[in-house]
Amino acid sequence: MAVFLIIVLIFSFANFYFVTTYNQSLVSFLLNDEKLTEEEKVWLNEHEPFLYAADNNAPPLRFLNKETGQYEGVVIDYINELSIELGVKINVRPLVWDDALKSLEKGTSDFCDMFPSESRSEKFVFSDPIYYENGVIVTRSNNRSIETMEDLSGKSLAIQKGDFIEEFLRERVEGINFYYTNDYQESLYLLNQGTVDATGGDEPVLSYFIKDLSLESQVRILEKPIYEMPMILALPKDQTKLRDITNKGIRILKKKNTMSRIQQKWFGISRPLTQDNTKEILEVFFQILLVIFVIAFIIIYYWNRELNERIKKGVQRANIAKQDIEIVFNNLPYFFIIINNDYQILKTNEPFLNLVDAKEENVIHQNLLSYEIFSSFKNMKFEAGVLKEEFTYDDQYYTLSTVTLTNSNKNQRILVIIENITFDKLRENQLIHSNKIAALGQLAAGVTHEIRNPLGLIRNYTYIIENELYTSKSELIENTNGINNALDSVNEFINNLLNFSRISSDRKEIIYLKDFFSEVKRLSHRNLENNDIDLEIHCEEENVFFNRESLKHIFFNLISNASDSIVNKGKIVIKCKSLNEDYTIISVKDDGKGIKKENIDKIFDPFFTTKYPEQGTGLGLNFVHKEITENKGKIHVISEYLDGAEFILTLPTRGVNNEE
Repeated sequence: MAVFLIIVLIFSFANFYFVTTYNQSLVSFLLNDEKLTEEEKVWLNEHEPFLYAADNNAPPLRFLNKETGQYEGVVIDYINELSIELGVKINVRPLVWDDALKSLEKGTSDFCDMFPSESRSEKFVFSDPIYYENGVIVTRSNNRSIETMEDLSGKSLAIQKGDFIEEFLRERVEGINFYYTNDYQESLYLLNQGTVDATGGDEPVLSYFIKDLSLESQVRILEKPIYEMPMILALPKDQTKLRDITNKGIRILKKKNTMSRIQQKWFGISRPLTQDNTKEILEVFFQILLVIFVIAFIIIYYWNRELNERIKKGVQRANIAKQDIEIVFNNLPYFFIIINNDYQILKTNEPFLNLVDAKEENVIHQNLLSYEIFSSFKNMKFEAGVLKEEFTYDDQYYTLSTVTLTNSNKNQRILVIIENITFDKLRENQLIHSNKIAALGQLAAGVTHEIRNPLGLIRNYTYIIENELYTSKSELIENTNGINNALDSVNEFINNLLNFSRISSDRKEIIYLKDFFSEVKRLSHRNLENNDIDLEIHCEEENVFFNRESLKHIFFNLISNASDSIVNKGKIVIKCKSLNEDYTIISVKDDGKGIKKENIDKIFDPFFTTKYPEQGTGLGLNFVHKEITENKGKIHVISEYLDGAEFILTLPTRGVNNEE
């Protein structure tokens, strides 16, 4: 029932709005009943053209432009729009105002815009309002005896003959001496000459002439208008059918906001000629709002008891949820500590209490950094934002993360989360080592050749020495040197394999890329030759600050992937370029089959591979990405499917442990 009443009230308000704004009900507005019928269209065609006649010197509403000889103004533009909307021709004719009224009364013209009045309703029929206008009084600037229309009693007033202001004032003020003129311009002239005490009429016309005649300092408009009334189109008394058809056109133009557009053309953003119904609308709105408030109060009153019950149940559920959160908080395998900006502990969980071997009441309000586990963070600002750092404590690996918490009172707190990642670290190292061993398997094909060739040379030189086939001591020394060189070659190759396969330390050093890639090329050239792939190295004096064995593994993975993507004969190109004193750019480009667009964002994910299970583990590029990002570097890939791929690495050239 209450909802129904509210809907009725809202509908009433909406209907009132449409009546005051568009002079028609909400239903009529929605049904669009201003559309002309076929009968009305026929009637218009039979009686056109029609004639609009009004005063010839009332700018900017209507006036005869002396330069162009055209009848122009706000109302003239409106009549032209109405003519287009009704689909008929409406001619316009400028006259002296009094003559325009007589022409309309005789029926020689069909339209004239004016203020409606009781006396005029005896001669004319009126349309719906087309615009609204103020009536004002104008007097000399130094005349302070006239401040209201009542002060006109006993004074002389110049007015345009036939103007509505005469009828309005005669009904309200006695003893005014009227001087009749042909137009407002003449009335202002009499006022400025001192012939009359005041003049009056339509505000926009008087304002226009005051400015045009440069009378701003000589005359003034009284602050308060004496009336604000609608302007309508008056028609001869017998033209009721034309009046009804005209009203349809006026309603259409109101929906299109035509008068406002015309006003902007003539006035810019100055005072509108359309009516401001805000006051009336607000009055009705607040009345309806009051009724809605009473209804809402009654509804709230009856809902209150049920709401209280719901609140009680909600509090119970919240308490249960809080208990559940406490259980989770205390049983997750993480250390949770909530601190303020002064590092005072506000709350923690049982795993942390067990770690520091203390009770909660002995930990609360203690300084977080006073505990040994946080000794490496004493110079770090937790409140600076989200923080994530790895550290070691008591032979265990941990990660410390922070999250800034802000409550409704804008009190900032910081949640510190510590996770033991020792097991993950061990597993990660094992995976990296397994991946290196898998990579060694790919090198196995080259091992035989790299060792067999030197062994063949050693056998030949040994045979010569054993059978004393040398002819001189110098030849003997030459054979001995050949054996030593072959052994050095085997030893260097085996050392490279051992260095590559071992789990490396964290030590970083300056690595000169030209020498480094020469070593990488020696390690992998046999596999590349077997697959008919050329490896080009374009590096000169560039260097990086990195772990050497890790860097070898990175580029072996990139070269291996590039090699696998080349179907037959191909080429891999490695280029080095110094970006600035802090970074060096290295690109690894191949002319293989490239990477599909849908796989670009996945290639660095662990265990992602497009190879067959026996061909790859999906860990190579994941290791590459991890090692580079953990060492403050960057890597990205550019690739078009079937058109090769290019991996671009940005690596640091120095660090805190930089050693020459």
